[in-house]
Amino acid sequence: MTDGFNVDLAALDQAAYGISRIMQDMRSCAVEDIDGGAAQYGHDELHSAFEYFCDRWQYGVEVLIEDGHKIVTALNASMDAYIATDRTAEQTFRSTGTGADPAKDVADG
Repeated sequence: MTDGFNVDLAALDQAAYGISRIMQDMRSCAVEDIDGGAAQYGHDELHSAFEYFCDRWQYGVEVLIEDGHKIVTALNASMDAYIATDRTAEQTFRSTGTGADPAKDVADG
């Protein structure tokens, strides 16, 4: 026999919140803006290469942000599904025994 199944809803919520905060922080600082002007490098090709690197890095950050949003959406949907299932089960158990008892005549004999 199993010990049952338990989901820590607070942990799901905290994970979604934490990932959301990270995504917000990642949006606030654009990597593509850190390369600066060409004069800072003293060499046009070096600046161009670093600018290209930062642009590619920014693309990667944007993909991570998109994936992070999908994870947050999935965590929230899971949490909502567990809560809805718990409510349905609770309502089912609460409604059991209300109304007429179909076995009353047999039990009371």
